Order: sequence, then C-alpha cells, then structure tokens
Amino acid sequence: MMYCEKCMKLVESKCSNCKKSKVREPKVNDPVFLLFEKAITAAAIEEILRNNGIPSFQKGLLGSGVTAYIGYNMESAYIYVPYGELERAKELLDNFFVHDESDDESI
Repeated sequence: MMYCEKCMKLVESKCSNCKKSKVREPKVNDPVFLLFEKAITAAAIEEILRNNGIPSFQKGLLGSGVTAYIGYNMESAYIYVPYGELERAKELLDNFFVHDESDDESI
C-alpha cells in the first residue's frame, strides 16, 4: 500500500480521489482515513478509540459555519488514525459494531 499525503488515504499506486500519482510508503504516524460517519457516531467512535489508547481526529464534511446554521445532526465527518494504529482501530471497531443479522429477518 502507498500513502497519498493530500487525501490521507492508503492507495494501490495512484490516488483515485485526487488523481495524484506521487504517493509514498506510509510512515507509522501518518494520519490515514479510517471511516466516514455521521458526526454523532463519529464522536462516539473517537471516544472508543481514545479510551483504548488510539489517537484520532475528525474532519467535518460541511464545516463549522454550515453546521452551526443547519445543526450538528446534519454533519458528517471523516475519521483519521495514525497508520501504525489502523489495523488495531479497525479490529476494535469491528468488535463494537457487530451487525446482528437477526434484525434483517422478517417475522
């Protein structure tokens, strides 16, 4: 995997998001994209990560001005963690957000 500094994403060879072909090997502390969620869920995820010693930050989609105007419930956020913690963060969140297939069954 390679790292796009502009998008902070792991890519194969060229970033499909920004079309940047100059990517590099990721470093342990490089912030990498973890997931995209509604702001309220993102805040809960950041708390879970922090409580388990994984630093993270979120970047809002709309920005603080728009969010203040339309409300926090309408905001979504990108969540980033250090590259060295990415797999542990994914594993941790998989344990917290288990999809219950019985909810999908009709009665």
